[in-house]
Amino acid sequence: MHCSLVWYIQFFDKNNGLGMRWILYFLVVINLLAFAWFQVKPVDEASGVSARAPLPADFDAAPALTLKSELSARQLVARDTRSPVRQVAPMVGQPAGEAVDDAMCLLLGPYPEVVSARSGKNRLVRQDVPAQIVELETPLQPLYWVYVVPLESRQKAIALLLKLQGEKVDSFMVTESPYENAISLGLFSKEDSANRVMAKHLSGGLNVKKTLRERTNSALWLAVQPADLPKISPEVLNLLANEDFSIKKQEKRCKSVALLKSYQ
Repeated sequence: MHCSLVWYIQFFDKNNGLGMRWILYFLVVINLLAFAWFQVKPVDEASGVSARAPLPADFDAAPALTLKSELSARQLVARDTRSPVRQVAPMVGQPAGEAVDDAMCLLLGPYPEVVSARSGKNRLVRQDVPAQIVELETPLQPLYWVYVVPLESRQKAIALLLKLQGEKVDSFMVTESPYENAISLGLFSKEDSANRVMAKHLSGGLNVKKTLRERTNSALWLAVQPADLPKISPEVLNLLANEDFSIKKQEKRCKSVALLKSYQ
């Protein structure tokens, strides 16, 4: 083929001049490209590589499309190629599905002072139960306070106090605002008792009033986290009790316990 191409070049070069020479060069390039194409194509076909999969001649043989709504739950799980979501295990002692913010801590007590609370904490630690000493205020029954309204001066308040005490009336003078120079006539758990005292002194010409006083009691408790609740057995509770008081239990949200005043 090479000899033929040379002969064509020499022939057209002698008879047709420069124009025919460029046409011949173009045909030679086309022949070379065609030769290269037919040399490479069999290799690609032999390798089995195809840019596009052929369509099936028989449409019935093509795989049918299935909607996700037509699949069962098990089939959906089997086809799901996404990475599984990591589940967070609930805290020990916390019901499944309950939010971490609603975890409940156990409070054991009350203890009258820090010394006894520390002793109870040490007993728990020896049983492998970590605990924290916290101060908890619990509401008490409110009391009704009967009092003479504050007088104009300290001298008048002292004079009235001496008069009342001379009449065997249990009373004292208030020295702190906003009731400075008032005369206290007593605190009563029952409103009927407060009303009787109030009526007696009103009839005596005193300017007497009644108000409800809220009360709280501060005590020390041992706070146990939810993860350690399985370790609290009746035997452990018996170790905390002594001859002076019995141990009580109450539950409180751990996020509220974290806000309480604590002791080492």
